[in-house]
Amino acid sequence: MHDSKLIQLLKTLEARQLSRLEIYLDSPYFNKNTDILSFFQYLRRFAPRWTDRGLAKAQVLKKVKWSKQTGEKELSYHMSDLLKQTEQFLTHEALEQDDWQQYLYLAEEHHQAGLSLHLRSVLDRAAKTLQKYPFRNADYYRRHFDWKWLLHRQTDPDQRTHNPALQEAADALDLFYLIEKLRYCCLMINAQHSLNIRYELRQVEAVLKMSAEPPWGELPAVQVYRTFLQLLREHEDTEAYFSAKALILEHEALFDLPEKETFFIGLFNFCSRRINVHNDEFFYREYLDSGRRLIESGVALADGNLSPWLYKNLVTVGLKTQDYPWVWKFLHRFRDQLPEAYRDPIYQYNLAHYHYYRREYDQAQRLLATLDFREVFMAMSTRNLLVKIYYETGQTELLHSLLEAYRIYTLRNSAITERNRNQVHRFIDLTRKMAKVEKWEAEKLEELLEQLPPASEVLHRDWLTEQLQLKMARFGMRKPPQTP
Repeated sequence: MHDSKLIQLLKTLEARQLSRLEIYLDSPYFNKNTDILSFFQYLRRFAPRWTDRGLAKAQVLKKVKWSKQTGEKELSYHMSDLLKQTEQFLTHEALEQDDWQQYLYLAEEHHQAGLSLHLRSVLDRAAKTLQKYPFRNADYYRRHFDWKWLLHRQTDPDQRTHNPALQEAADALDLFYLIEKLRYCCLMINAQHSLNIRYELRQVEAVLKMSAEPPWGELPAVQVYRTFLQLLREHEDTEAYFSAKALILEHEALFDLPEKETFFIGLFNFCSRRINVHNDEFFYREYLDSGRRLIESGVALADGNLSPWLYKNLVTVGLKTQDYPWVWKFLHRFRDQLPEAYRDPIYQYNLAHYHYYRREYDQAQRLLATLDFREVFMAMSTRNLLVKIYYETGQTELLHSLLEAYRIYTLRNSAITERNRNQVHRFIDLTRKMAKVEKWEAEKLEELLEQLPPASEVLHRDWLTEQLQLKMARFGMRKPPQTP
């Protein structure tokens, strides 16, 4: 029984729900089979682990106080019945907490019974509930359509004059469809960008045209989804980014957490693309701002944990913008929100990164020396940082030893893609060549600088550029670049 659908479902229930389920099964209105109650009471003893040997069928048949002779065939019927009762219980619980759905069912019952006064009372309560709904998003406009449809339902279906309630119900349906269609288009394009999955986007141009015209073009929910969809479609357009961002921030309170997640992650990904693909330093600040909003809104901490990658990337960009006080505070404030399995090494790596940027090389090197990441990209990040430290501090023997070990690591690790492997190998080769150049052959530095591949083809191109320029300056070839 351990792997049965029944036990798998019961495993998901909290202690409070199990108690309420027992009360539910003990009610003759819901359950008239006393064997089902006895069966559940026996099973409940094994919560919350649900792994005890007492769940074996032989033990269940022996230990439960059945009202009549029960074998494996009858037990399978009881399992099926209890599963069905549990699902009905969950449905009942959900409906009990959903006032709106109750109004819909009750209004239909009153309408069918011809109880117009009762129906009016339900409609009034529904209107007050709708007004108090905290958001003005697609879910709100679905409820708005439900309400308009109920108002139409109470009108005379045989009247031969214009029925305003019918027009209002149709308009409410159009509005709900418009917002929901925009929302789905955003979700589909987002998935195409992040997962390389293709979807058929039908009627997008018609929906965009409809969303820009009266009577709904100025409605905040429509405006936000329209501009966000335009941003996702024109993902290189910085003006679209700032238009979408302004509207999202202005109307943030109108949307629930999953919708905010879609918006903020979309803005965040746009900034990431500007930095990674275009090396657009202007978007460093925007990236930090979007990352902070992901955290402050609760989106990035939805399960109580902060993604190690978001933590690392925000630290890196914070260091690039030289916002050292913010980085120091962020490092320590969110350390305990990192997943426990990664907490200490991720914190240690990022602290080392902080010390590296402050030119506190000894502290950074000591922190990195104790790290042994099994996760490939963190292992690569650690090696990249050590390469920079060894080079900048003149530890030539350690540098060349690390570069060769790093090259072998990338060749042997199948988890590294060919593209990443090539980026690393170019970084290794260029760093090795740069380190070997002596003053008497300084012109080779100029050649290396001119031959640097684009940022998409080599790791840390900006660092290589800076170090080449610094070495050229030391050799008297040009002024050094401005460094933090």
